[in-house]
Amino acid sequence: MSTKGSSGGQFQCVREKQAQCFLGSDRFLKIVCESIFLESRKGLGEYVPAGRLKGKTALIIDGDSGISRAIASLFAREGADITIVFLREEMQNAENTKAAVAKEGGKCLLVPSDLTDTAMCKDAIDKHVREYAHIDVLVNGPPRQLLCNDPAQIGLDKVEIMFRHNVLQMVAVTKYALPYMKKGSSIINTISTVAFYGTSKMVDFVSTRRAIVSFARSLSKNLKARNIRVNAVAPDPAHTWLRSVSLQQMEGFGKSSGVEPGTVAPSYVFLASEDNVGEDAELGEDVQAVQCLGHGELGERREDGGEMGVESEHGGCAGEAKDAGCGGG
Repeated sequence: MSTKGSSGGQFQCVREKQAQCFLGSDRFLKIVCESIFLESRKGLGEYVPAGRLKGKTALIIDGDSGISRAIASLFAREGADITIVFLREEMQNAENTKAAVAKEGGKCLLVPSDLTDTAMCKDAIDKHVREYAHIDVLVNGPPRQLLCNDPAQIGLDKVEIMFRHNVLQMVAVTKYALPYMKKGSSIINTISTVAFYGTSKMVDFVSTRRAIVSFARSLSKNLKARNIRVNAVAPDPAHTWLRSVSLQQMEGFGKSSGVEPGTVAPSYVFLASEDNVGEDAELGEDVQAVQCLGHGELGERREDGGEMGVESEHGGCAGEAKDAGCGGG
């Protein structure tokens, strides 16, 4: 990665903003983000809260739409107050998320910010802390992605921006958040299943996702003594209003995996709650993985048939995470 964007070890703001275009706004996508229907003996029923996050505060990065909006909605339903950070041009999406949180009885602070500027990462943390005093749950993600079939044609300037958005932003936000996270807090990083099985179409993107896997593993070991849990959730491509691909590339997207934001969000609730605290932390150093049914969406089928993974250094066991709603409905 080029170092022209850095000075004295401090990463500087790049000129190009995190432009999100091509497909317009998430508010035009008709998907159910506010709740999830889970299968039970009585058939399909709406997600029922149990006060798992009552009295807690959550900071959700890129929380204006898609999976992050579903997370914010369920966190609020479980009793949490929310801050979402988003690009200023996504204000309408953010307002919709705020309305969804209010519908669940939660409070939602909106922080428009371009986090490719690390100073803005600190500013976002400061605004959350001024409102809520501390951070109980930090949700990092989701990643930016661009398709490129020929690695020889990859624009290095775009690769640097992608690493800045997907990796450096996550590291910076976590760095500034940690002083305000107490014992029992939770950090959840959003990655992607392609970090584990790869894809020929997004070599640079996959590299950033794998970097976050290593970041999550190492950070978890580091924070274990402070009893701060670090996890990573790897959804398959979900039915959201992607802005990194063309309309032609979007045609038929999501039909084979069937992943929607509402089916992913309960896993974040589990990892954020005290349900994810127990003796399983002493099982060993290996990070556990939870896989649900399904397959990849990018033309490369998962060998293990996994649709969504939850990596947990010291969280619940596989059976507990699956029962918590991973791939339900």
